[in-house]
Amino acid sequence: VRVAVLDTGVENATRSDKPEFIRQHSRQIKGWTFLEGGNDKFKWNKDANGHGTHVVGLILRVAPRAEIYSARILKGWESTIDPANVEEALKHCIDVWKVDIISMSFGFDKAHAGIEAQLHRASGKHILVFAAASNDGATKANNIAWPAREKNVFCVFSATGEGANSSFNPPARPGLNFATLGEEVESDWPLPLLEDAERESGVSTKRKSGTSFATPIAAGIAALVLEFAR
Repeated sequence: VRVAVLDTGVENATRSDKPEFIRQHSRQIKGWTFLEGGNDKFKWNKDANGHGTHVVGLILRVAPRAEIYSARILKGWESTIDPANVEEALKHCIDVWKVDIISMSFGFDKAHAGIEAQLHRASGKHILVFAAASNDGATKANNIAWPAREKNVFCVFSATGEGANSSFNPPARPGLNFATLGEEVESDWPLPLLEDAERESGVSTKRKSGTSFATPIAAGIAALVLEFAR
């Protein structure tokens, strides 16, 4: 099962920088950068933020036989995402990688026509798309981020380890109430971004919370179902 991850890349370039679990699954991970026209300066297999590495690690923990396609669409924080990069990445996922599942742990306040067109194409090819509901609670007028509120996209909320609603979730809407674990989830972290004490102790993981970490878990569950069905 082929799963595309649109995120900050994945730390998979050099042995000294990649976490142990990512290292064990390196042959299953491919990718491309969509920053500045595919400029090799921003390689897909380097992650200066850590978010993408954490997300890829989560998918592989849930679906260890999945093929991962990392689409690097941003360098740092969600606010820096260029919608044009997302549009190009989606085209690549559909036409070149021919993926089964797309995981997007980000969102916008409003819809973007180019991205929307690619999401419709993905739906037409029976590609399952998962997107984070957002971590802003009820603080924004739109509440649920876009494209998570798009009808052809699985909107993923976060739950605690006991299945309770996470406090940072936006208000749910009828038909969009899908949640999985998203609090204090442990996964991989680029070694250069760890604290000195963590590196010295041999740690290569961090625990993170948010709908953006529930999203890859949901995508991993879908990958398991597809693998079993096939």
